[in-house]
Amino acid sequence: MGVFDMVVIIVIVGCLTPMALVHLRTRQIEAQKMASGGMDETRERLEELEERMRVVESIVTDSRTNLSKEIDSL
Repeated sequence: MGVFDMVVIIVIVGCLTPMALVHLRTRQIEAQKMASGGMDETRERLEELEERMRVVESIVTDSRTNLSKEIDSL
């Protein structure tokens, strides 16, 4: 390998390294955005499920109270 070949390789590596770093940083930023977006969706879903659970609890509680009253009235 001659001096010219080594200079060409050094120049190529010197040019590709910053491009590779930019690519990796971009992928990392995109991954962080996706992760935070997923967390938002998960939080929204959890809030929906909590609300539904409150409704179910109120229905079950009301039904048991009414059922108890009906049984007592018999």
